[in-house]
Amino acid sequence: MKRGLMLLLFWPVCVWADAASHRKAVDELMMVLRADGAVTTWRKQLDAQAIEVIDKALAGKKEDQLNEAQRAAVERFSQRANAALDAALDWSRFKDPIAQIYLENYSEGEVRDLLGFYRSASGQKALRQGGKIADAVGQLLRSQIQNTLPEFQRIGQDFNQEYEQAALAMRTPVPVKTQPPASSRPAAPAFEGVNPKTGR
Repeated sequence: MKRGLMLLLFWPVCVWADAASHRKAVDELMMVLRADGAVTTWRKQLDAQAIEVIDKALAGKKEDQLNEAQRAAVERFSQRANAALDAALDWSRFKDPIAQIYLENYSEGEVRDLLGFYRSASGQKALRQGGKIADAVGQLLRSQIQNTLPEFQRIGQDFNQEYEQAALAMRTPVPVKTQPPASSRPAAPAFEGVNPKTGR
């Protein structure tokens, strides 16, 4: 009885300790994986899009060819875009939600197994080469899709032609043979020596 009561009293403490240990392991894994790098990559892409917006507005003009109002507009846009991206892509906003994803999908033991691998020489190489391999696979897929496009277009053209022909057949009525009315039917031929009325 006393032993069971002690277990009940210390159970929440044990659960909290396990949860804290699990989260610590996940934090270590995210650090090893450089998870914040994904946010940095997104930031670079959005920065490039912001530059494209400015370039499109300038229409080939150099900055020294702009008037004062135009330069002020470009400066305001840059400041507002940077402020918005700083707020939206702050790593502190993503760290806990990303950690929660790991917590829900990996046990603490599995997280520590992953840590062991990614801290090894092979794991470090996998991290370094991961982007290069992903780019190569993506290029291979794009090339294959590009080679398949002509055939896919032909298949689409064949489908359009077949579908239009089927639709045309539905719209074109098929002539139906009907019997003419009795009054318009030709009279039965009369045979010599045979009365058509009596058949004699």
